Amino acid sequence: MQEESDRNLLKLGALGGIVGGVANIIGTFLHPATLPSDTGEARLTVIGQSPIWVPAHLLILIGTLASVALFVALTQSLRNTKEAGLTKLALAFGLVGSAVSCVLMSIDGFGMKVLASSWLNAPISEKIIAFRVASAFEQVELFLFSIFLIIYFGITFLIYGWVVNKSKIYPNYLGKAAVLAGSILILTGFYQLIFGLSVITIAIFTLCWTIQGVFLLLVGINMWRKRI
Repeated sequence: MQEESDRNLLKLGALGGIVGGVANIIGTFLHPATLPSDTGEARLTVIGQSPIWVPAHLLILIGTLASVALFVALTQSLRNTKEAGLTKLALAFGLVGSAVSCVLMSIDGFGMKVLASSWLNAPISEKIIAFRVASAFEQVELFLFSIFLIIYFGITFLIYGWVVNKSKIYPNYLGKAAVLAGSILILTGFYQLIFGLSVITIAIFTLCWTIQGVFLLLVGINMWRKRI
């Protein structure tokens, strides 16, 4: 009975990894491009006029939440390894990170769309106020994004990558890739908190998150095949 329950958990986790990896990769590349060098008006114009702003963020949110199922199953499948205790810590960070994601996507994916559209359609006399409100939300969004980088993309993937690399259950190269990407994104998150967003941090995030999306996808596929 217990073995059947474990197999079902691993199947759900595998599906979560596959869905999470695909959704996050697609959502990231669908995300409309805005550069830190753009003026506030230019960024709000892109957000307000983009028909895929909300769908792209919804995909990222779905991918992040789906990945939690993989994290739970991954923790279970690695329970007999020497580093099993670390997976519980990683799961805790993953849960906190997914909660931050819900708040971040609510502000960035949905709130900013409403604010940008309101600014675009506001009478000239009200545009300054609408712009200031949207700018304030952008600052909150940047803070949450940096925290999201550190906790979810950084610490969670760093720990899981470390344990996967040490285990003989999943391919070691997946663990090494996750450790590398997670370490880089922790530093990137702290850099953003101090110095703000830049073209370099955006490029680093896109590259590393693509690697992590592939990690979720391939671990999910391996988990489905092995039914550990």
